[in-house]
Amino acid sequence: MLEVRTEEGKPLEMDYIKAEILLVMLAGADTTGTAFQSILRFIMLNPTTYTKVMTEIDEATRAGHLSAMPQYDEVLKHCPFYVAVVKESLRLYPSASSVFPRLLSKGGMIFDGQFAPEGTEVACNPWVVHRDENIYGADASEFRPDRWLESEDKAKLYNKYNMTFGYGARGCLGKDIAMMELYKAPLQVSVGNMDMGNAVNIRADRAASFFERSASKPLMKRT
Repeated sequence: MLEVRTEEGKPLEMDYIKAEILLVMLAGADTTGTAFQSILRFIMLNPTTYTKVMTEIDEATRAGHLSAMPQYDEVLKHCPFYVAVVKESLRLYPSASSVFPRLLSKGGMIFDGQFAPEGTEVACNPWVVHRDENIYGADASEFRPDRWLESEDKAKLYNKYNMTFGYGARGCLGKDIAMMELYKAPLQVSVGNMDMGNAVNIRADRAASFFERSASKPLMKRT
């Protein structure tokens, strides 16, 4: 990037180069990696969720619904609970928890009875929005994937106010690629590298290096 030149033949400003490098580092890899950790952490710390996810994957695999390398449309159609786990994990722990600042346009805007003139910087924090009890109910702060499957209308409402990838015209351009990775990669590990017909023990000493867990909640055994 140091060798790139503008249309006028001038080098890029250093602040611009730093911003581009930071964007590549965070948006392309770190955010997806953070999301993976969140998803797997919730699965491993919740025995009921773990059992339901693995049962769903096993049944879909035995029925021939999942390829050795699961396809995006296969996961959406045959693994609805796993998809709900992904969405619920991203809701509670959005990878990019920035406030997404915006400048008010001409005419300003009224917020809760207070007028903010044009040019005022305003923002919403996804961490806070995703825990709004007016949207998600009294258990908004709890990990409960089933909320995404209970009602189609509620699921649409949750998606409407989801800010995991930003919002509106300035939303993340890589959203679809990121979601494809999150839906496919963990299932690829399970379907492609585990013997679906035999019990697989999840070794606590290996899992503990990645996920926090309570001694009173031993990891489940897959059957």
